[in-house]
Amino acid sequence: MTEYLPIVYDILAAILLLYYIYISSRRGFAATVVSFIGYAVAFSAAWAFSKMAAPALFDSFLREGFVKRVSAALEQIPGGLDFAEAAASLLEALPSYIGGMLNIGGYNAGELAQLLGEYSSNTAELVVDQVFAPAITGMLTMILFIVFFSVLMVVIRSLTRFFYGVNRVPLIGPLNSILGGIVGLLTGAVNLFIIITIIQFVLTLTNDSLQFLNKEILEQTYTYRLFLRFNPFGFLNDFVNFK
Repeated sequence: MTEYLPIVYDILAAILLLYYIYISSRRGFAATVVSFIGYAVAFSAAWAFSKMAAPALFDSFLREGFVKRVSAALEQIPGGLDFAEAAASLLEALPSYIGGMLNIGGYNAGELAQLLGEYSSNTAELVVDQVFAPAITGMLTMILFIVFFSVLMVVIRSLTRFFYGVNRVPLIGPLNSILGGIVGLLTGAVNLFIIITIIQFVLTLTNDSLQFLNKEILEQTYTYRLFLRFNPFGFLNDFVNFK
């Protein structure tokens, strides 16, 4: 059954683009352009806010708890182990979801072993600041971006309703709809890329373990390969390459 999933995902992507073309042509060029500009503003504001707020949120509410968890885990490591074994024991002693966060940041037992080799009285803080903080901050950035962006888009959609009447203006009405459809295609492509970026984030968080949604299946789709090739919004990869 999974062999048909790439085709299904490509069809869903095409339906999404057609939907935006249809909706935008009905809204018209003016409303669609205003919506697209608002979309860009919302995206930029959400990205800037999430990048700024995530580190502050981690330092204020999460860092101390992680330092305590890592300290407790370090105390449970048996003596006499080399650094590689100690790093593996540390990962095993921590909750499994923390391991998922480390995978997001691209860290492994080898790098933990190096940090443990630099043993000092503040080893737990060193591990948290250099290993856990980048991964968890990246995850918080993604979550804050989705929430803030969604809220802003609700406001933008409300504002664009004031421009729907332009389609009724004589002579420019048909052209208004055609141009609106063109901009709608661009809007749909941007939305599709954001969806792909979120999916990449989910795959990383789940260690690519989902049966019906994994990297092997996505790489068989034309949609995923096309966006990876052209990558028109490459800076979005900051959300999945946190290290």
